[in-house]
Amino acid sequence: MSTEASHHPERRHAARVETQLLVKFRLMHDAKAQWHMVPIKNLSATGIRFTAAHPHSGRGTLLEMQLLLPTVALPIYVAGRVSWTHVSATPHSTDYGVEFTGLQEAQRAELERLVTHYHSRKRPTK
Repeated sequence: MSTEASHHPERRHAARVETQLLVKFRLMHDAKAQWHMVPIKNLSATGIRFTAAHPHSGRGTLLEMQLLLPTVALPIYVAGRVSWTHVSATPHSTDYGVEFTGLQEAQRAELERLVTHYHSRKRPTK
């Protein structure tokens, strides 16, 4: 896997916080693709970082995701594009940075509220 994240300057424009929330994801445009559920390492109103047990996709791959948030009754369905990947410290795992694409304003507002809530309780990640 690539180490793209370590070779590029920080490009995040939104506050990001560590979480213990979950995301379900699969490759977009493949109805037969298996869903995977993993913990979200960190979250912002513009994207997430998570670790998956096996390589699923490379940079630019589109993902279909369901964000399981404590502030809403139903999952938030979003699309995302893999921005970077690198080998995780966890054996046989890959870290993924995924930028949300096509977020509706209500979804973005909900994510911003959640990040603000976490900021009031925890230190943001760098």
